[in-house]
Amino acid sequence: MKGQKAIVGAVQIEMNGLYRELFDALQSASRCGLCDSEVDPEELQEFVRAENIGQGEAHSILACRNQDICFVCDDRRARQVAERVIGKDKVIGSIGILCSLLATGVLNIEETLRCLDEMMKSGGFLPTMDEDYWRRCEAGEARLKQ
Repeated sequence: MKGQKAIVGAVQIEMNGLYRELFDALQSASRCGLCDSEVDPEELQEFVRAENIGQGEAHSILACRNQDICFVCDDRRARQVAERVIGKDKVIGSIGILCSLLATGVLNIEETLRCLDEMMKSGGFLPTMDEDYWRRCEAGEARLKQ
């Protein structure tokens, strides 16, 4: 699973709506899978307390560390913790997910903008990216890890 994107089973259960659709699209395109990494329960609880993040995010960060895989998350605090634990180059946010889906042809620009709009309407705090950025993503020229 090294180098691939994966989701911890506990997080998959929590996914709904657009996030579930995006995961299903990634999974069907063989761009993402489920991570079956075991995480020590005591280490997990200590990590949750020490870092003040949710159980799902903490489990995902530790699983990514154990499997040497990327951490994909829309929670800013969890991404900051993950950058410190597994490295900034292995942390991807919502914009990076959309850019990756666009670059691989899973989504087109219209679908990407619809997803972005839905994320923002549901309370996501996302930076504004101009159409040129999305065209660069589509061409595989934009930075994906955001």
